[in-house]
Parts: sequence; structure tokens; C-alpha cells
Amino acid sequence: MDIQPTDGQSDKPDYIKTIYQDPPLVFRNFSNDQISEFLALTDYVEYEKSELILKEAEEVEVAYLVVGGRVSVWKESIQLITMSEGDFIGETFVFPGNNRIANVIADDHCSLLRFERKKVLAYLRKKPRKLTKLFTRNLILIQENKMSHMNKQLITLKKKLQQFSDSDE
Repeated sequence: MDIQPTDGQSDKPDYIKTIYQDPPLVFRNFSNDQISEFLALTDYVEYEKSELILKEAEEVEVAYLVVGGRVSVWKESIQLITMSEGDFIGETFVFPGNNRIANVIADDHCSLLRFERKKVLAYLRKKPRKLTKLFTRNLILIQENKMSHMNKQLITLKKKLQQFSDSDE
């Protein structure tokens, strides 16, 4: 199955090749057919530099796979992380009742694949339970990686604060 961007921009096929050649974590251990089926559920979207992609406090109903460019996650004017090709944003989108905890803004012109909760859940209901477990496990791994990254940042910050505190004594 040849997946093309859904907005008619057939001049953007390289991101698809990259996904098959080096699948992002969200597609870890998926077959090429499973990746194709998931990609068929997505919408290809582009954002310009500084454009708001996701707004804090909004209900989480969509997630994004970055396929080009960079985006950053911001909370209270603090940049928490920069994400690029292969990174997945909004991994809790399959669980209802969650709200966004931060804003996501395009760092430059970027291309994303948008996953909608309703489409993904409808698709998974028709598939073997094993695929749902695999997809859920991948989402959990993505969340664990983000938490690990944030823990490292927190440790670095605490060490700097300790050094600053020690120098005041």
C-alpha cells in the first residue's frame, strides 16, 4: 500500500520511506503491513515556525508523529523538550479524560502525522488483541523515555542549585 500525504502533497514521500526503514518507537515491532494500516489512519499536516500545535489544558484527542522539522514543549514560558523526526507527541491520546499539560509549538517549518483517538480505537477494535497490546506498550515506552529525560533534567538542575547554594556559604 503506497501511503501519500492526505492533503494531496504527493511531493512528500520521503518521510514514508524513513518510517519503513527506521520505524519510530510508536511502530516498534510492527510489520510493514501494520505500519501501512496505521499510516492510512493519519492526516499529514504542516505548521510554520512559532505556530501553536497543541494548547495546554485542551482535551487530549489527537497525537502527532513528527516526520520533519522540530517542535518544542513549553510550560509556563519554560522549554521542557525539543522533539524532532520520529518523536511522538501526545501518547495519552487513546485514554479519554486527559488534558494537555503543556503547549507544543513549531520551532521551524514542520511536518506531522496526526492520529485521532476515534480512528485509532475503531481500527484497533477490528484487529487482534495482540496489536492493541503492542501499540499500548509502545505508547508506555514513549512515556517512560520522556520521564527518564525529565528526570535527568531535574537531577542536572538540582546539582546546579546545590552548587549555587554551596557557593553562598
